[in-house]
Amino acid sequence: MNKYIYPSFILIIFFTIILGGVYPTSLVFIGKKLFKEKSEGSFIKDDRDDRNEYFIGSELIGQNWTNPKYFFGRPSYIDYEPMNSGASQYSPVNPLLKTEVEKNKKKFFSYNGLESNIPQELLLSSGSGLDPHITLDSALFQIPRIARERKLKEEQVHNLVMVQLEKKVFGILGQEKINVLKLNQALDIVFHKMDR
Repeated sequence: MNKYIYPSFILIIFFTIILGGVYPTSLVFIGKKLFKEKSEGSFIKDDRDDRNEYFIGSELIGQNWTNPKYFFGRPSYIDYEPMNSGASQYSPVNPLLKTEVEKNKKKFFSYNGLESNIPQELLLSSGSGLDPHITLDSALFQIPRIARERKLKEEQVHNLVMVQLEKKVFGILGQEKINVLKLNQALDIVFHKMDR
């Protein structure tokens, strides 16, 4: 019986070292070498900080924007809490979903003065509750408010939106989208330059 136990014990130790130590360590090392930014959380630094030491967020996680001078992202059922990712899971006939949509409509009506033609994604939370992107339609919908609040021409804001537009992957996968944090950061930089 010992002739079976000893080799089994050696195999357990061997595979524990390989699969529990060497393999994960090598994946971390490869990730840091090939995908340094992504492996460290895709943090975005404040470009206005000369030392470039201040992080304003991650390009992978949405944030709650409440100041009307900024573009708003998708609503979040979990209040953008990254440790508690998830959606409401309300069915289309659930009255709570209707209440959530009406609340979001009122938010955009109070800021934009428009209740009709609000893009659907600005009324419904994403599946993760952390979606950092909006579609081009959602950004274009918000341009009049941003221009009015920042005292800019709509054309200036529109040009900035188009610069921030991320194309489809390989030209066919997914949809064109805009990272809200990057767009708002660019908006602050342009506005800051114009303010001087």
